[in-house]
Formats: sequence, C-alpha cells, structure tokens
Amino acid sequence: MTEHTANMDITKKNQKYYFNILALDRSRSTISDIVISQKAGAISLGEVARVISPMGNEKLYLKRDVKCTCGAKVKECEFWREIFYKADHVNTYFKTYLNASYSLCDSSKTIRHSKIVRSYISDNELMGVLVLRDFNEWSSSVKRALKTKSEGQFRQIFKDRKFWKSSIRLSMRRFYVFRVVDYTLTNLRLARELSNYSNRVIIDKSRDFDMFDSFSKNSKDTLTSKKHIIRGNRIMAAEKNMDFWELNHPLSRFLAWMIKFALKVQ
Repeated sequence: MTEHTANMDITKKNQKYYFNILALDRSRSTISDIVISQKAGAISLGEVARVISPMGNEKLYLKRDVKCTCGAKVKECEFWREIFYKADHVNTYFKTYLNASYSLCDSSKTIRHSKIVRSYISDNELMGVLVLRDFNEWSSSVKRALKTKSEGQFRQIFKDRKFWKSSIRLSMRRFYVFRVVDYTLTNLRLARELSNYSNRVIIDKSRDFDMFDSFSKNSKDTLTSKKHIIRGNRIMAAEKNMDFWELNHPLSRFLAWMIKFALKVQ
C-alpha cells in the first residue's frame, strides 16, 4: 500500500470499502474498475453517476430496455432493482452501500461525482483511485473516437445543451496542442480532488493493481455476479492482459512523478 492508506484497516474482518476511480475519459477506467473488483472482492459497477444522476440526453438511455452486464434488465437486476424502485436514486444508492456488507467499485471518474461520494461515505471506508494512462495511447484513442464515433464533431455541440462545454472541449481535441493541454490540466484537477481522500492510490503501471489483493479476504459479497455495469465500456476484462499498463511518454511520466510528489504517494 501507500502511506496514505494507513487509515484503512485491511486486516479487519468483514470490513467493506468503496473504491472511487478518478480518471480522464478514455483512460481505461472501466477495465480498472473490473480488475480492482476482481482483486479486492468488490462489486464492479462502472460509471455509477450516469446511472443514478444522469444529465442531459443521458436520461434517455435508461428509458430504453437496457440490460445490466449480469444479463438482467436494469429493473430486474439483483443489485439495481431496489434502487430503481425509488424516486431518489442517489440517496437510495448510497443507502444500499451503507446498509450492505460488500465492497463496491465505482468508475464514474468525475470530480462532481467524487464530491457526492465523499459527502455520503465515511473517510475510513473510502479509497480514491487515480488512473493515469500514457499520453500517446490516450491521444490515439481520442483520435479514433473522432473518426469512428463522431465524437467531437461540431454538430454535437448543439445536440445536448447540458454538455455544450464538454462538446466544445471534445471538438478541440482534434488539435494536438489542445490534447496536450487537456491531458495535463484535467489530470492535475483530478489529482487535486484526490488530495481530499485520506486513503488514495495512483495507478500508472500494471503492478499497481496488485495492491488491491490485500482487500480480497475481507469481502462479504453476497451477490451472484460481481459485475453490474450499466454505463461505461462494458467489456469483459477477465482475460485482459494488464501488461500494457505503463507510462512511456515523457509528459505522462513527469506528470505522474509530479502528482505523486505533491500528494506524497510512493
């Protein structure tokens, strides 16, 4: 572990934890969510914020006949059904965790959601996880999305008024200089949010995931499936080789060093 996980008693039997992932989009946060959950014996939930508090056109997604990765429809899923029976999804979701005996892993990524998580969950059960992806790999993923998913096209700015600022930001990513600036500033903002967690981990290489093995013996997961992902990259990463996770670009390596030094995470 790091010196900043000292408040977490990982030897305490039946202790549960809430792992909250912070990351820039296209940083493999869902893969991280799944791998952490497998190692820590937690329930993998993907982007929780887009399920319990969707914004703009995101609200239309859940009006469809959506299925959870467990195979059941959302309103029949053993994890989500009780939450969707209530009008206030946010409060119901966090009460579900507070009343449960199992750990959860949330890859919503955003600072806005992180602040909500910190307001509901006690510091001793909460771990912030910052996932850093190599700049070249992230940049290539952004460029692919521009070409294949219409992400960042100018007309997208007017499709969802709630996200017009984000749409402009995505559109500007077609320029290399802006990708450098966006990558750097956003990760620094995420690191600043991570500083609010007493227990925090930074993942910038494959072996960093091994630290979550320490939590597995403490989980009391009573659900039959450990993946209940509705939003996010819904890939099944059980056989995914994690050896790809290294920071090779000088910008990424310097940024990781600077963040670790500032937060004193070894």
